[in-house]
Amino acid sequence: MTIYTIFGICAVAGLLLTILFGVILKRKPDNWLLMFLQQFVGSLLIFSGYVKAVDPWGTVYKMEQYFAEFESAVVAPINGIFPFLAKMGLTFSIATIVLELLLGICLILGIKRKFTAWALLPMLIFFTLLTGFTYLTSYSIESLAFMTILISVILLGGSALFARERKTNIGLAVGALASIFIINLLMKSDYQWWFSFSDWSYDKNKMKVTDCGCFGDFLKLEPKVSFIKDLILLPISIWFVASWGKLTEIVEKRSIASGAFWLAIVGFTLFCLKNSIWGLPQNDFRPFAEGINLPKAKEDAINDPDIIDRYLTYKNTETGEEVEIKADALMDNQHLWKKPTPWEGVKEKTREIVVKKGSTSKIKDFEFSDPNSEGEDISDRVVGHEGYQFMIVSYSMEKANRKYYKQVSAVAQAAEKDGYRTFGVTQIADPSDVDKFRHDIQATYPFFTADDILLKTIIRSNPGILLLKDGTVVKKWHGRNFPDYANIKAEYIK
Repeated sequence: MTIYTIFGICAVAGLLLTILFGVILKRKPDNWLLMFLQQFVGSLLIFSGYVKAVDPWGTVYKMEQYFAEFESAVVAPINGIFPFLAKMGLTFSIATIVLELLLGICLILGIKRKFTAWALLPMLIFFTLLTGFTYLTSYSIESLAFMTILISVILLGGSALFARERKTNIGLAVGALASIFIINLLMKSDYQWWFSFSDWSYDKNKMKVTDCGCFGDFLKLEPKVSFIKDLILLPISIWFVASWGKLTEIVEKRSIASGAFWLAIVGFTLFCLKNSIWGLPQNDFRPFAEGINLPKAKEDAINDPDIIDRYLTYKNTETGEEVEIKADALMDNQHLWKKPTPWEGVKEKTREIVVKKGSTSKIKDFEFSDPNSEGEDISDRVVGHEGYQFMIVSYSMEKANRKYYKQVSAVAQAAEKDGYRTFGVTQIADPSDVDKFRHDIQATYPFFTADDILLKTIIRSNPGILLLKDGTVVKKWHGRNFPDYANIKAEYIK
């Protein structure tokens, strides 16, 4: 599925809802286009909110990446706020997800129209700044001047709308112009107020956050694509703010609308908690889901690289003529490079075209090693072991819940008596720290080490447990919901 497919589905949903409410239920709108956009954006918010609500920890880890980048880009003491926000990651994640779902419901039902319009705009501004910052800073300019101007224009527009709505002094809007100077003080880079778009050269490797997380692990979007998406939605949200009184009310009775509003908040919050603190994600979109054979999936992903056509440019030093050829045709054009020749390569005009995008699956990074060895990858050998075995994953030894490990140890001991082994995988650390951790949790089984980001991707629990058979994931459990061995044996070990 692509972003175009999602937009298409939401557009169809918006059209059907517009027909249902406007034609069949006769909720005649002041503006049919506004009503369609109201239903379209509402459907999009519910879709994007749901695929994140099934896995709130995914949003936590993505926001941690963004906050780390902001911390490095902003000077002290302002940058101190980002570690704090990272510590509040789950609360922040659930709040934004619930808000996104709530606004989707409010738009579709036309309830709390003023609140909805005014809450949607700053939320979209926030997401635009996240993706815009990541994408635009991948260009080779010495400053973030463009980003500064973009932020200032957005703040100015928002202040102007607020001033118009509240009928306050226009100075409130003009005051937003000061944001450009404030941002100058916050950023580490030395700003230049002039810059040329022709001087920009895109370098994807400069993007530290490679996907925006807008649709969780369901769909990976590059910040560029998501940035454009947000820029499309921003003017729509501004129209909603300017015309919130013309948004169509589907649920007109105030008591029902208020009840639906608060019921949605409670329901969405409980749903997020169920998929984070109380258990594993309801839907697992990651490449370590139940039913996946890990060694085979890794091999398939590695054997699916990008197919790229590389084009080289040569210039005739005598005539100034330039020619471009595909790199694989170079041997058929020896006159361009075989000495003596008036032709010379123009490196800055070398370009690549991705003919076919290969696998970007995180499973390609699935590897772990013995902490007492030289770092050799032994994942395929260990995971592909014949028969059943338990894999205990802990992305952080310091944050691991020791209480969960009591049940893990009981299951591991019972399983060992039946000939089924258990092994653990934790973050990369000094061997002595791993041994101390094993002693603390009283683990008699071996522990291997892997990248903590990989471990967070495998399972959203610390610790989390996987039951494997011949390398295939049979079942995954959150640490708090790990059953006793008798139940596991009766239901899953055949």
